Amino acid sequence: IDLEVSFMGVAGILVKAMGDSRYPQLVSIICTGLNALASGVLKRAEENENNDDADNNATSDPQADLDILSNVSTKLLPALFRMVENLHGTSTNPTDAAASKKSEKGDGGMDTDEEDDDEEKKSKQGLSPQDAMRVQSVIDAIAQLAKCCPRPFLQNLFKKVTQRLLLATQSSASDDGDDDEKNKNSEETDKICSLLGLAQALVSSQ
Repeated sequence: IDLEVSFMGVAGILVKAMGDSRYPQLVSIICTGLNALASGVLKRAEENENNDDADNNATSDPQADLDILSNVSTKLLPALFRMVENLHGTSTNPTDAAASKKSEKGDGGMDTDEEDDDEEKKSKQGLSPQDAMRVQSVIDAIAQLAKCCPRPFLQNLFKKVTQRLLLATQSSASDDGDDDEKNKNSEETDKICSLLGLAQALVSSQ
């Protein structure tokens, strides 16, 4: 596969496909592919670095492929982070959540009470087994792509995750009392789980 020709152009399409609520099964399929792609690029780059007799007739330069994937990963990782939050039914960034919801409805979409009720029920029920599997596939892809991305970018991501995790834990610890507060506490717990998964993925990449 020629990453420069093939992958650069389809990365944005893949992100949009994963966000299409009509085809939730695409999340696991695409993330499994991203995981395999990153793993293969990293392996070839490592073998090329350790092998002085590298094949000069190779169709692509392993280091060039790694550089391309490193560049694209800075765009893929934030999108994958949002995917984890969306699957958890939470968002550490309210603007992202609103934008994501608007995007799913499209320009002609309309808010309905039934849709709001469905979202509320889903939030209260927690992750379904299917969503849990999708979350894990996204986290696995994040962990693999994080090995390719520029170190300063990775450090900045981890800093943001830990800051949001700290805010979420502080908010959760302060919530008690009536049912509204307990529901809010449950949402904060889901957010903490989401952020812990993201932090774990980043840490495992090192």
